[in-house]
Amino acid sequence: MKAKGLEPPLPGYTEEDAYKWIIECINKVLPTAEDYGIVLALENHWGLTRDSKGVLKILKEVNSP
Repeated sequence: MKAKGLEPPLPGYTEEDAYKWIIECINKVLPTAEDYGIVLALENHWGLTRDSKGVLKILKEVNSP
């Protein structure tokens, strides 16, 4: 709690690397989730989604209702 959701990147990587990974992963599982009627949602409480800026960055890249 002391860090207020700010997580440092893994050594040798950047926050942009992490956004790329999460967006790739979501895009990979979306077709299967849609086939089964599963709705994927992002929680905005820690790490990359600690604020609206991070959530919007992911949502704009995933581009799925």
